[in-house]
Amino acid sequence: MCPRCGRPYAGPEASDHDCGQCLHDRPPFDWARSAGVLEGPLQTLVHALKYRGRLDLAAPLGEYLRWAYWRYWADRTCDGILPVPLHHQRHRQRGFNQAYVLLRRWFRPGPIPAARPVAVPFIRRALIRQKSTPTQAGLGRRARQANVRGAFAVVDRQAVTDRRLLLVDDVFTTGATAIECARVLLESGARRVDVLTLARAM
Repeated sequence: MCPRCGRPYAGPEASDHDCGQCLHDRPPFDWARSAGVLEGPLQTLVHALKYRGRLDLAAPLGEYLRWAYWRYWADRTCDGILPVPLHHQRHRQRGFNQAYVLLRRWFRPGPIPAARPVAVPFIRRALIRQKSTPTQAGLGRRARQANVRGAFAVVDRQAVTDRRLLLVDDVFTTGATAIECARVLLESGARRVDVLTLARAM
């Protein structure tokens, strides 16, 4: 996989190298990883949660995401975990923030031994989505970047200043949302921003 954005690709074992996109336009986040690829059963489950309101899926999908956290961040320090925020209008329409519901069980023991609590501060309200934007679905990479430009803002600089942050979302598609969030957090004083998502679109 690309060691920066986590994009998987075919190749010999241990042949990791930066993908063409990261070489051409290096993202501001330090690295990004996903629990799985957005296809097959995982795609069905993610869409059921996000678009059909199947909140009963949040707990098992959140445990899968927590497994990925321990896989990739067991030896990597984080000072705070924050979900990608929704604009309040979108939150009212959907009724929940999918990134938040995936995270909310992380800080207490899970049903399996691998799901141990995450002892990292949960920073829920420091980053907001200040601008309502059209859905990203169906947009290309450049259009997605333009769509989210200026959409996010830090409202509590003290919560992010000099901290190594982990930004969590449901899907990494082109990375436009993660890039814009990371840019805003770094401009507000964050020391480092990593990204973890449930699924990676290919």
